[in-house]
Amino acid sequence: MTTGKPYLDYTFPGVTSFTELLDKTLTSYRLYNHESAVVIFDELPEILDKERDTLILGSCTRDEKTVFFAEFSLGISEGIASNIVFIYDHFPNLAELKVTARDLEHLTVEVLKEKHSETVNDLDKLDELETTEKGPGKDKLN
Repeated sequence: MTTGKPYLDYTFPGVTSFTELLDKTLTSYRLYNHESAVVIFDELPEILDKERDTLILGSCTRDEKTVFFAEFSLGISEGIASNIVFIYDHFPNLAELKVTARDLEHLTVEVLKEKHSETVNDLDKLDELETTEKGPGKDKLN
């Protein structure tokens, strides 16, 4: 599933943050204030919007096993974000986080196709989406 990638696995918890899920399962975790979580926004502005999106780096321990995570929260609309969590067996460096961030769109489209293939007529159109205009202010979604 993630052959050749720096992460071991990924999950889409949706609008619930990963730390909320860890709290609910009484799993201990630690958050890291690391410069990579800031620098990546300047290095990949075509993928991440520093005004709308966030990146949380952390680790969690359960049954004496520690894994590291990067949670990308991508702003959907005012006050609502969709979360995508990547799991690592080590603390990811900036280069690895950039590889991970570049996979966000592709993985999101894959998950949408899996979950909604029976309810949407032509999911191949998702691959072609670039910009959609909406509402009175014509805010653009990428």
